[in-house]
Amino acid sequence: RRVARIGIGTTVTHIGGHSVKEGLVPLDIMLEAHVETDEHGLVFAHQPHIWADPAMRECRQLRHWIPWKPTDEQLLSHDRGLTLPNSERLRTTDFLGAGRFRVQSRFHFRPNVTAYPFETEHFRFRLQVPAALTDASGEALEVLLCSMPEYSAIDPHADWPGTTNNRRLRLPGPVRRGWG
Repeated sequence: RRVARIGIGTTVTHIGGHSVKEGLVPLDIMLEAHVETDEHGLVFAHQPHIWADPAMRECRQLRHWIPWKPTDEQLLSHDRGLTLPNSERLRTTDFLGAGRFRVQSRFHFRPNVTAYPFETEHFRFRLQVPAALTDASGEALEVLLCSMPEYSAIDPHADWPGTTNNRRLRLPGPVRRGWG
């Protein structure tokens, strides 16, 4: 099947006190989701070979896009159309409109205990979007998630409890995998 791309931007607005023992970190995340379109506003359908192209995993400056909106059924669900497999079941997911979401949850992570002092941690969250996208002819499309660096950041007011140098906080890089 042909493939549509949804660009994902991530802004971390709060990092809570993490637990190395439990492997959990509370995060407050704002997400932007943009569907790539052609110049007429129709979902742009790529050939299936884009799955093998690492350059397609990052969508810098999408020329044409529309905000992704979950279906009415997805909006009624607890996750609002987003699946976060490495977060706790008890979480808050709000659809703010225009492709924007706010997620508050504790996310599982693998603590880095390879070298003392334990000053470097990698907090990852996994996102799946079971989007039902079709092209202009009505053909169902698979979905590739790609990162949007221009919509991704750590809020300058986000603190990591227990640290004195929050300037070292950074986002790791592009989305590593997409789901359809």
